[in-house]
Amino acid sequence: MLFNPKWSGPSVAGLASYLETRDPAETYIYMNCQMCLLHEYGEAIGIEYNRPDAFGGALEDIAAQFPHTYGAALERARAELATD
Repeated sequence: MLFNPKWSGPSVAGLASYLETRDPAETYIYMNCQMCLLHEYGEAIGIEYNRPDAFGGALEDIAAQFPHTYGAALERARAELATD
């Protein structure tokens, strides 16, 4: 059976999978809910993300840190997964 990210809630592993589909050089605007990495990830998995801190924890840490590029966020997500 194929994995569908909509079957599970937000996770670092899910975020990393999502980020692998994005242009690593593309930027996002963390403090703009409509242009935030987590808003886009939430839409991809069918969960509404309507304000900063909606997902909390490691996901917010990954998205909030600079630089705000999808490639840098993927590196942060992979580093987080490596520590688990």
